[in-house]
Amino acid sequence: MAPDRSSADQEQQQRLLRNDKFMENETDSSGGASSLDKMENGNGGGGGDGGNSKTAQMMGVSASSAKKETPLTAAMWFPFYLTCSVGMVLLNKTLSVNFPNPNTVLGLQNGASVVYLYLGGLPSVGLFDLTVPFRPSQFKPFLYPTINWVIMLALSLKMLQYNSVATMTMFKT
Repeated sequence: MAPDRSSADQEQQQRLLRNDKFMENETDSSGGASSLDKMENGNGGGGGDGGNSKTAQMMGVSASSAKKETPLTAAMWFPFYLTCSVGMVLLNKTLSVNFPNPNTVLGLQNGASVVYLYLGGLPSVGLFDLTVPFRPSQFKPFLYPTINWVIMLALSLKMLQYNSVATMTMFKT
């Protein structure tokens, strides 16, 4: 006889099942189009809403951002990420040595990240769904890691003033 699950466990299990059902990208028998492609084009089963539009709304993602990434696509992003990462370190090195207050640079970079994320959430851009209500309980687990991350960034920027890029990278990793 299996042990009884609490209602919270059952709700979590149902949420995971909905997530798996939403994320699966298998073809069906009606022409080979995946359920995500149908949902994106608005011609899926169940009255033209793709069948999973409510699930997509509950998850807070658009259908286009829920597609699975192939290994080739992921590998193609690597040179872009590498270029951006190395470019930022070299820019930070230059700014930390030549700019009188390097912490201002850190504030501007973090502010730019917030602006870019906000712009990505605009309905005209559609990268993120910001209409989903946010609760403070969603942010609490990320408070201390975020504070630690900002401290690490500030110390890395300060370290770049006095050390080479290679020394900073070695200590950071």
